[in-house]
Amino acid sequence: MTNITFEPMNIKEIIVVTIIHLFRMKDKTIPRPPYISIGVLFLIYGGWIMIWVTSIFWKWSGLASLGIFFLILVAPFISLFLIIYFKKLRTLSVYHATVFKASIGYYPFLLFMLFILWVFKNSPYLNR
Repeated sequence: MTNITFEPMNIKEIIVVTIIHLFRMKDKTIPRPPYISIGVLFLIYGGWIMIWVTSIFWKWSGLASLGIFFLILVAPFISLFLIIYFKKLRTLSVYHATVFKASIGYYPFLLFMLFILWVFKNSPYLNR
């Protein structure tokens, strides 16, 4: 029996895989491909990763504050728009369905990230 181990991907590999999938979507002639919607979701979820990393490893800044305000006050409405728009389009392709599911998943993810930030903020071990 073989042992299969998976190593985490680095940022270069993630970018390459993303570009390959975007070209694959173009090659499959997907009707109305959701390029912009995928980019917006990358912006939103990547913004949360940047806020999380900033809050743990670096000093909080004004730009981080602007980012968190965007992610809490604006991104839920963008996600709601994507849910409404892709509700009927989700049957066109796997990409449309993925955008729809990722947009729905933003709300539990938002609550989870706010909880994590609250825990780290109130942790006696992490206060500097």
